[in-house]
Amino acid sequence: MSADRLQAAAEERAARPVRRERPSPRPQDTAAAQRVLDAAPEERERLLADLVREQLRAVLHHEADAEIGPDTEFLALGMDSVRGIDLRDRLATLLGLRLSATATFEHSTVDRLAGHLAALVAGRAAAGPSAPVTEEAAAPEQNTLERATPEQATSDQATSDQARSDGSAPPPSAIELELAKATAAPESDPYDSLTTLYHQAYASGRAQSVGMALIQAAGRLRPSFTAEDAAAHILPPVKMASGDGTRATLVCLPAITATAGPIQYGMMAQMFEGRRDVLSLVNPGYLEGELVADSFDALIELHLHQLRAAVGTERYVLVGHSMGGLLAYALAERAESAGLPPGAVVLLDTFEATHQFSEKTHIALNEGLDSREQLLGDFALTGAKLSASGRYNALLMEECALRPVQSPTFFLSAAEPMPHQDEGFEGDAWRASWPFPHTARATPGDHFTIMEHHLPETTEAIENWLAERGL
Repeated sequence: MSADRLQAAAEERAARPVRRERPSPRPQDTAAAQRVLDAAPEERERLLADLVREQLRAVLHHEADAEIGPDTEFLALGMDSVRGIDLRDRLATLLGLRLSATATFEHSTVDRLAGHLAALVAGRAAAGPSAPVTEEAAAPEQNTLERATPEQATSDQATSDQARSDGSAPPPSAIELELAKATAAPESDPYDSLTTLYHQAYASGRAQSVGMALIQAAGRLRPSFTAEDAAAHILPPVKMASGDGTRATLVCLPAITATAGPIQYGMMAQMFEGRRDVLSLVNPGYLEGELVADSFDALIELHLHQLRAAVGTERYVLVGHSMGGLLAYALAERAESAGLPPGAVVLLDTFEATHQFSEKTHIALNEGLDSREQLLGDFALTGAKLSASGRYNALLMEECALRPVQSPTFFLSAAEPMPHQDEGFEGDAWRASWPFPHTARATPGDHFTIMEHHLPETTEAIENWLAERGL
């Protein structure tokens, strides 16, 4: 890299904040929060309900006098994951609390959230004014989010149905639980210095060279499983949306980046709610205590076991965004050989050829990933996630040899480049392409925003293509 190029990259990084800042509270909000903290316990929850309403109006851009009922679900008001994090940040700043990314989804009405905040404030008062209060400290049972076994999931569903019939609050959804896992502070992280070093590599403009070599080396040190014992390490898939039973299930494959996971498809799943079942398989090794696959073959074998348990004999379509598309296509080939062929494969802006990963593309990807890490918070990256990502990045580059599949394939590419991505290319040569038989279309947005701001167009393109094939 030239000195001019390095200097330009450093100046561009310096122009952006390293970490996402919480919004500055308005004077009237600070005053309202102080009234909450000074109030007697019997008055506190009512004042907190008023504070929650006021912040909710600000986040959702509602009129100042807009009525928000005590039991109205936030989702019905237009809440999404980004606005939920914004509301969390506002309340955490005003009350001096540390709240999880899913606090506003787990307590998804004014009354439930006010009650939760009242318990946290009371816990701080009991512990003393200097004691920091987090949701983990005040309610330790909420910090034990683990993937349930299929038997536990069945039991939990029965409990959930009973709770709803009794009028009590339903448990958090699969999307909310995955967001909590993605942003939760680890109890202990033996790779914490790895996280620090990776951030240093990114800050110096060497995330793709020194940083990648670092996390790949760490990944090779992780305990691993082989293809032969993959069945003993399967992780239950996450159901993210429920359909009407008339259409094929979408089975999503997460990408391998450290911030990826089932939550990568959370917003997309909401778009299909009521139309299609949406499941996400789970890449192993991203949570502490999980093993990583020792080969690309072992990773795909594990996903085959997950797939068979998830869909049985039902119709399904494999979906993958970014490098998740490589896993989806490899799994399609394995599933066809195993007598479990998908109805189709949907690839969303997946880069297959190594030569497409130019220096500018790497810069664009790293910039996009970094901005999304900042949105998720301080614990979006852990050593476990980074080392797993490094392991699978190495396996994809060294061992992933794809072959054509028989299943019809829909390749939906981003119509717009990420910043820098098209520099040095002629025409549309920067765009992702696919070497095997497929139907190709472009959709508005870039590599990231096709799964964010432009999701309506993305999901419409997927739905129309699948409908044409009776899926």
